[in-house]
Amino acid sequence: MRVIGVKAIVGLRNTSCGAIKAALDNVKLGSLTELVAKIQPAVAASGTGTSKDHAHVDKVGEQNVRLAMKEIRAKSTVLKEMLDSGAVGLIGAMYDLETGAVTFFAD
Repeated sequence: MRVIGVKAIVGLRNTSCGAIKAALDNVKLGSLTELVAKIQPAVAASGTGTSKDHAHVDKVGEQNVRLAMKEIRAKSTVLKEMLDSGAVGLIGAMYDLETGAVTFFAD
């Protein structure tokens, strides 16, 4: 990252995400099964809800971004050092498909 000059890492997910809905429905279908499995920790951390509940889908999406941000910090000592020193930033975001607005949040 130092070489290419990256200043920030953005974890971004969109509202009404089909992958989140599939995770909530525990879909098992080819390569989608692996993606759904990676989202399950966010489903578990977000409480009760269904894929038909738009607010819950977005809540799981935000939780998925937050967990990914923690994973980035935990799994890479290089990135952790850069994040801790302020050499690079890490921020989460949700892109609203209806309005085009992006809401940013810290980890």
